[in-house]
Amino acid sequence: MVARYITRREFLTLLAAGTAGAYLAGCGPAATPTAAPAPTPIAPLKPQFDPKKYKGETIFFAISKVPRADVLVQNMREFEDWTGIKVEYEVVPEAQIREQNVIRMTAKDTQMDVWEAAYGPEMRRFSKMGWMQPLDDYLKDPTLADPSWDPEDINPAGRKLWTGVDGKLYGLNTILPSMIYACRKDLLEAKGLKFPKTLEEMENAAKALHDPPNRYGIVLRGKGASTVIWGAIFQNMGGTWLDKDRKLTLTSPEAIKAVELYARLLRNYGPPGVTGYDWMECSSLFLQGKAAMWIDGADLVATAEDPKTSTIVGKVGYSPTPAGAGGQFLPVSGPAMCISPFSKKKEAAFLFCQWATNKKNHVRFLIQGAPVPRFSAYKDPEFLTQGRMGQDWLDAVQFSKGTTMWPPIIPVSEYSNIFSAAMTKSIEGGDIPTLLKAAQAEIEPIYAKSEQ
Repeated sequence: MVARYITRREFLTLLAAGTAGAYLAGCGPAATPTAAPAPTPIAPLKPQFDPKKYKGETIFFAISKVPRADVLVQNMREFEDWTGIKVEYEVVPEAQIREQNVIRMTAKDTQMDVWEAAYGPEMRRFSKMGWMQPLDDYLKDPTLADPSWDPEDINPAGRKLWTGVDGKLYGLNTILPSMIYACRKDLLEAKGLKFPKTLEEMENAAKALHDPPNRYGIVLRGKGASTVIWGAIFQNMGGTWLDKDRKLTLTSPEAIKAVELYARLLRNYGPPGVTGYDWMECSSLFLQGKAAMWIDGADLVATAEDPKTSTIVGKVGYSPTPAGAGGQFLPVSGPAMCISPFSKKKEAAFLFCQWATNKKNHVRFLIQGAPVPRFSAYKDPEFLTQGRMGQDWLDAVQFSKGTTMWPPIIPVSEYSNIFSAAMTKSIEGGDIPTLLKAAQAEIEPIYAKSEQ
């Protein structure tokens, strides 16, 4: 090949056209071609959690009138600033909200987006009826799951409560309440008595401390959800909500003995009109120093240490319900934040569920006196410096032997209503075996239908 030289003018012309390099390459000696380096692959962007994703939306939240409702309402601005989502809410008595929720779900009402559901009256029934939105997919969605929420920090017992028979998760626990016993230590000491360890000792202490009208030996729910209080005694006596064949056990010897004890305590050592008492009346009497002992939810009993409402701060001892023939157990339950399947704003509602059950709010609930499902809350510096509950209360709510506070059936509300009516008549002096036999006969067909 004859080399051809180009003039300087030609080279500058080619350079301006951007082809000089190609020309020179073609004129030079042959070279071994080299493969172009493979382009570096660009990793796809990972989906990121964005709390502002639903900024501008408005959700509706409902909760019963309980102490933790105040915590959420007082700190609601925190959620709104975090997400840009506005929250409209209602706080109503428990019986009212339970009735409203059934009406809303039956009508497929889209108004309510998120609510705090009660484990006993709502979990099994609502999940079976399709009245709760499963949360598993939201927790797996990196754009919705708050990395700081930390699912590993949640007590498995809490998650188990809100896992349906289908294996799906339907709620995020706000608290993990347990049924515990509270007794005036100062009154026991004045009588030379030790803190009751058994149901027999508890009854003896109620008798010794009964001093009407100045003070009553014991106060317990006489109406409403007396089921859960009685259930603590019943299970310690060796009873179970259902037998091995999932049959009701209201006519069992353990059930009869437990009702006999419950009725005897209130008839002999309770206040006048106790058959009209729900937890609010029990709390008022106990906090005024008018009752020596009380069994109820640990979060409710904890108000005895609140100087704003209690006259007996520092005078109360706590434990799981005293042991019976069957041992000593700690019945637990747990309300949870749930999403309506009819909501049009489920994702925004899920952000609210996470906020309401985050580490900060769980510490707030615990400081207030409500047991929580987060392990870290009990070690949190803020709780350790501000928590008002003593070590005996902490030991009681973390007692290892847990049982369910409510019977594990779908028509738990009907069970509770029917049983509570029988309990009221028992306190008034009715024949207990007859009353329980009639109660079981009334609930059995309702229960059998729910199992189909």
